[in-house]
Amino acid sequence: MYMKFQTYNGKVIYADTPEEFITQFCKGDLLTQEMSVQECMDDYASKAKEHNNIHIPTDTPLNFINALYRMGYIIKLE
Repeated sequence: MYMKFQTYNGKVIYADTPEEFITQFCKGDLLTQEMSVQECMDDYASKAKEHNNIHIPTDTPLNFINALYRMGYIIKLE
């Protein structure tokens, strides 16, 4: 599954898997590269809840991505 999204801050992410997308999404913006995909999702969701009272599911990478898309945090480019 090829994905191309633009984040709310203008970063374009190309990924072949949901896990790869999460890694690219988190790299350099919020988290350290040493975090796992699950840790990245959990940390981002925790910050969204704390700062904006928004719930982002972290049960699967695809559900996480779909929530970001529905909420306007990412825009599908292709």
